[in-house]
Amino acid sequence: MPSGGVYFIECGEYVKIGVTRRTDPFERMAEMYLPPNARMVAIIWGAGYAEETELHRMFRDHRVDREWFERCPELDALIAAYAEDDMTAPVTWARSGSAQAPTRGYLTE
Repeated sequence: MPSGGVYFIECGEYVKIGVTRRTDPFERMAEMYLPPNARMVAIIWGAGYAEETELHRMFRDHRVDREWFERCPELDALIAAYAEDDMTAPVTWARSGSAQAPTRGYLTE
């Protein structure tokens, strides 16, 4: 398995597009302030900061805050293309956030 990649975390109608160098992206999730209903839905293994930047550019019209984007058909299709069967691994939340969906200014890493 490659080290890290661009990950997609879903929370209601919003998706976070981020990047990690870790082989276990769930470790990265455990460090974030996320609502308890957030879940990782896909990862593009081996992708890095350049790919993350390009995805942010592609979906800029749907950006709600930093790395969070409103879902749209194109983003859903991309997630479906990279979704894996085992994306439901348990996560130990290092920090818990509000149960609300992310909104502008909600998340800080």
